[in-house]
Amino acid sequence: MPGRHVPLGQQQLGDFTGLTAVHVCRTLRRLNRLGMIETGDHMDIAIHDVSALAELAGIDLGVLRKEIIPGAA
Repeated sequence: MPGRHVPLGQQQLGDFTGLTAVHVCRTLRRLNRLGMIETGDHMDIAIHDVSALAELAGIDLGVLRKEIIPGAA
């Protein structure tokens, strides 16, 4: 599963995002069922559909890129 390792447990991820660990677990399962992500051991997360995640979150990827990557188009 190509993806990224998230060095946070569900409780820590919840603390970081302002969610409970239960809500984090349910949200990850929902995103997995929708085919947007895949999770593996110890919070390894592969994002399969970045555009769908951005739409769900109400984020414009172009604007986000410009904000976090200087000079990005």
